[in-house]
Amino acid sequence: MSPEAETGRAAPRHENPVAHVFSVRGRPVGFRRTRWGGELVAVERGSFPVSSTGYRSLAGAFGFRENVQAADIPPEYLESLAAEQDKERRMLLARLQRRPELGRDRLGNFISASMDVEKALNDGFFAPERDRTALWGGAYRLVCLIDADTRFQPEPNDAAWTPEQCARGLAGQRELRGWIERLARGDFVRPPLTRLYCAQGYFELPPKTGGEPPFALPSVTAEFSLDLPVVPAIPASRPKNPATAVAESSTNSASAQMSLF
Repeated sequence: MSPEAETGRAAPRHENPVAHVFSVRGRPVGFRRTRWGGELVAVERGSFPVSSTGYRSLAGAFGFRENVQAADIPPEYLESLAAEQDKERRMLLARLQRRPELGRDRLGNFISASMDVEKALNDGFFAPERDRTALWGGAYRLVCLIDADTRFQPEPNDAAWTPEQCARGLAGQRELRGWIERLARGDFVRPPLTRLYCAQGYFELPPKTGGEPPFALPSVTAEFSLDLPVVPAIPASRPKNPATAVAESSTNSASAQMSLF
């Protein structure tokens, strides 16, 4: 797991000034000294090659010491971080291009798809421009699927997911759909949703000169079935409602779905 994933931080404000700015693949990467070896931070909006969040802790990478200098960080190390990000982003993009697996547990379908939506949306902020469009387009297709297909909408079949919580979860994904549509118009004016941790760091940085470029979202059309493959249900420890599978099979064919894939 990457350091930024472990800390959950994204381009944080810090009392220490940027001591040096590296150039990695033609993009600026700021270096700050800290008690635990330093950190790499985004200094402007746009692609940040060494992390999907705009922040990378160097704690332990060069020893847990306070006097790590920019000269101690070789270009090869920075390039290895960028290559690691490329690999992670390619895996996510490949997952977004595949048809999502349709299980018999609607809550599981919802959680799986929602996680990819939020991952792709967050990762798009500091991604290269071409990948940003692909990430946000993939997130949009998935969130439209959640919005339209009841098989990807949560139902209260777990003690932790009450009807109210299911409604809030679905409303949250529909809110993200509106957010992606705003970003596609180049609207980066209003503050981001608090759960978009990468956007929080991105919006702390100075706006781009001339603003953010708009991009085209994938088109979606309504039809009766996505014809997604159904994977066998995996026994779970949580209690299940025996009527769930019967209810789903009787309603799925009659639901208007989105042809997204």
